[in-house]
Amino acid sequence: SDLISWRDFLQQKYNLDNQDFDYGGGWSISEGSHTLAIKQSSSCQSDCILLARVMTSPQGGKMRFSNPRQTIGEIDTINPNPSTVTRSLKGYPDVADQIFTYNRADFLWFEVGQLSDSLPINISTEGNINVVNALAVVPQREWEELKRQASELAQRLPISSSDIPEVSYQKLDPTRYRIKVTGLIHPATLAFAQNYDPFWRLANQEPVPLYSMINGFSIPGNGEYDLTFLPQKRVNLGFTISAMTLFVLLLLVYNSQHKHGAT
Repeated sequence: SDLISWRDFLQQKYNLDNQDFDYGGGWSISEGSHTLAIKQSSSCQSDCILLARVMTSPQGGKMRFSNPRQTIGEIDTINPNPSTVTRSLKGYPDVADQIFTYNRADFLWFEVGQLSDSLPINISTEGNINVVNALAVVPQREWEELKRQASELAQRLPISSSDIPEVSYQKLDPTRYRIKVTGLIHPATLAFAQNYDPFWRLANQEPVPLYSMINGFSIPGNGEYDLTFLPQKRVNLGFTISAMTLFVLLLLVYNSQHKHGAT
């Protein structure tokens, strides 16, 4: 419900769309010019790097991070050339479908700057809307090592636009989907954006909880996959057994009446 309210707020007021989760921590939202003081919970005293996960959009501006002793850094949160997102609202027989187009907003991690103490951090904003999703303080030596490992991994597994797979699906009924995956080069995780339920199955595979709330399935490669809700099979079996039981009862009643009629 929070995610739906958040998306509706962005769409109606700022013509933006974003499906990012808050990861249980929420958002800190600034509309206009404001300053927010954040008390550090980190034990890092010196030689640390401040990271921030913030929203970028054509409605953004700037975010400045500082404390009483230093200016830590600044982030440009405006994206002048966003991609667009189209959402369709299906109508009823007498009501036409409605198509809505929004500018896309993205949440990205930024390296803000170096911290030299554990004083509270002041975040100052300018622009129509700025959003902070998470802050992290990492020892500089550890941060440099993580960047080195990420660079090595990127060289081993280069990703280009041609590597992005395509996923299409056919909804057979509310409990069955047929999914087709093409263009997949490496094994990946398929996200099924419905509340996590361990009874969903993709090719007899149990889901794992993504973001603690939706279903995730491992996809080894290209192909067609059947996604089914397991209890429905039991319901169908129950219907079959009930129908067979009813047929047997009707047959017994018919035989009983036939015998009495013959007598």
